[in-house]
Amino acid sequence: MFEIRSAPSLISMPLLLLLLAFAALPLTGCESTPRANGGLSQAVHDYESGRYTVAHRRAVESMRGASGVERDKAAYVAGMSAHRFGDKSEADLRFNAAINSQDPIIAGRAKAMLGQIRMDQGRPREAVTLFEEAARQLDGTDAMQARQYARLARNEAGITRNDDNSNPLPPGSGFALQIGAFQNRRHADRAAEQARDLAHRDGLGTVRIVPRIDQRGRELYVVQLGEFGSRDEASRVRQRVGRLDYIVAPLASATR
Repeated sequence: MFEIRSAPSLISMPLLLLLLAFAALPLTGCESTPRANGGLSQAVHDYESGRYTVAHRRAVESMRGASGVERDKAAYVAGMSAHRFGDKSEADLRFNAAINSQDPIIAGRAKAMLGQIRMDQGRPREAVTLFEEAARQLDGTDAMQARQYARLARNEAGITRNDDNSNPLPPGSGFALQIGAFQNRRHADRAAEQARDLAHRDGLGTVRIVPRIDQRGRELYVVQLGEFGSRDEASRVRQRVGRLDYIVAPLASATR
C-alpha cells in the first residue's frame, strides 16, 4: 500500500493510499549525524528511482549510523524497499523496528504496512489490531483510511462491530484489488478512471463501482479492479504492478 517522496532536508513518506493518494507529510524531529541523514536521503532517492535493492542496502546502513526518530525512518524505508522487491520477512523485520517510534506518523505507517502484510499472510485478526492502532496514531485522511483497512480486515476475520460506518462486504466468489470506498460519487468516478488506465495497460480486467448502503442509510461507492480466484493471486498481481496502495478484498456486491 505506499510511496516515499524526498524533499529538501525533509523526508515525506505517505503510507496508506486506500481511497485517495495521501498527502506527503514531513517526518521531522530528526536527530542524526549528517552522514546518516545523507545516506537516508540517497536511499529515498534510490527508492523513487525503482532501485529497491540498493535503497534497502542504503537504508539498513543508515540505521547503523543513526538513532532515535532518524533510525526509525531508515527502518521504514528499508521495510518499504524490501516489500517492493518481495522479501516480506525482511519487510516485516524492518517495519517492526519502526512501530515503537516516538514519531506517531512513522509508528502508525509502519503498523499499517504490517497490517497489509498480515492480510497477505491470511492473518486478518492481527491485521485488525495493527490497522486500528495505526488509525489512532495517524490523523486526517491517513487515519480515515486506516480505519477503512481495519473494517476490511474485520470482515475478512468475521468480526463485527457496532460502530462500523459501513456494512461488511459479503464474501464473493473471488477477490479483487480495492482502490477505495467513497461517500462522494465524483471521487469514486475519479479513482475508477485512474484505475482504468492501469487496468488497460496491464490487462487486469474491469474496474467496477459498486454502490452500497452504510448503517446510517448513506450511499457508499466501492471501487474495485479485476477478479481473481484467490487472495494469493490478487496479491501477486498487486505486487507485479507496483500498486501496494490497493488492498486485496473480497469481491463486493451491491446493497440497496
